[in-house]
Amino acid sequence: MTADLDELIAQAHIDIDSALVTCSNPVLAFSGGKDSIVMAHLMALHGITIGACEVSHYYERQAADVQNIAANMGLTISWEKRRDDDWLRHNPQYLFATDSRIRLKWFAQRQHTTMRDYATENGHDMVVFGRRTQENTVPHMLYKTRHLGSFHPIRAWKHEHIWAYMDKVGIPKPWIYHNVHGQLVGNGPFFNLKHKLVGGYEQAWRLANSLDPSITPERFATTRSITE
Repeated sequence: MTADLDELIAQAHIDIDSALVTCSNPVLAFSGGKDSIVMAHLMALHGITIGACEVSHYYERQAADVQNIAANMGLTISWEKRRDDDWLRHNPQYLFATDSRIRLKWFAQRQHTTMRDYATENGHDMVVFGRRTQENTVPHMLYKTRHLGSFHPIRAWKHEHIWAYMDKVGIPKPWIYHNVHGQLVGNGPFFNLKHKLVGGYEQAWRLANSLDPSITPERFATTRSITE
């Protein structure tokens, strides 16, 4: 593991140097999840510390923890809330969804759209992601989407490499991974939890509410807690 990790780290630095030559103002797609933390840590070693994070519908403690992690890493993150409660009320299909097509759709709206818009509004020409082929579709290490570069420096890393790197550099495990939500589906907004993994919508609401009392079906004016 140590040799594999050292090789991945060395290659990541080579890839980052190559990617930075192609842009003038990169921005980090930070989420506070383990992959984005490792990506951001590597990029920060090259002087890239500016990023944005969509924190709408994060648990309260999760949002605070993510902000603390970013501060400890010396990052300057814009905390975005571009998907308000009304957005979720009008899109109840996203609540605790298990269908991969639906999950991909809301993920694209939250992360990709937020980062594209933020980058465009603030004059960035490349977005750096922590996406990996083990869990996501990442066609190339570096490619162009419209007018923005898209860079994935840890594309080839495995799950175990991510945790090993965090342990190596002394980054503590984020709060979200210490509870059932994070252990089942990783980092993300509360509605990222898959209802089928916990026994249904009602149980999903109970779990979310136990982690953040402000999260209730009534807040989102939905009956999704009892229907498929």
